[in-house]
Amino acid sequence: MKWSERCFNAVKQHVPVNNIFASRGPLERFVRIAWQGVKNMSVWLIDMGYVVGVSGQRFKIDYIKSRRQIQEWLGEQPTSVIFNSVDPKRSIPPGLAGFYETMKQSGFTVNLYEMEGGKQRMVDVAIASQAVWYAARGQTVVLTTGDIDFLPVVELITKTISGKLILFAYEYGVHEKIAEASSEYWTFESMRNCIEKR
Repeated sequence: MKWSERCFNAVKQHVPVNNIFASRGPLERFVRIAWQGVKNMSVWLIDMGYVVGVSGQRFKIDYIKSRRQIQEWLGEQPTSVIFNSVDPKRSIPPGLAGFYETMKQSGFTVNLYEMEGGKQRMVDVAIASQAVWYAARGQTVVLTTGDIDFLPVVELITKTISGKLILFAYEYGVHEKIAEASSEYWTFESMRNCIEKR
């Protein structure tokens, strides 16, 4: 069983399929508490490994310009979180460390996770967990990835809890089923002039 299926099953056991807001039990209290302190009604979750992997075959995006574009569409600046993996045996290259610092100074959160066996398993779990967390709070989730492993999470958000999940990614490298399961699919290519890194 893949990590995304385990995540989906674990969350599904705790989320009533009918309507998570109808319950008067612990989950309703959890959602009510989660709403306290909500500043933005949208979040942009970025799988940097996906972006870097595909950008070599397409074009590089400017994260700040891309966030500005999301803000124009949604009417507010989203909480923006970059997820990436690091090799525990090597230090982060100076250029990449500088990029992370620039993103932090621009209001992005940067979450780095150690690779396991050369793969970014913890990154995918972290993105999936946060996507469900924000969706349960009633926030619009803008997701940048293309990995089929995210399909159960996308379906959980859009079908089970009736949340809004916008896929914001390249046309290339995105599994068709994720695009279909998303509430909307915004492609980088369709707005290249606005978001390309110059």
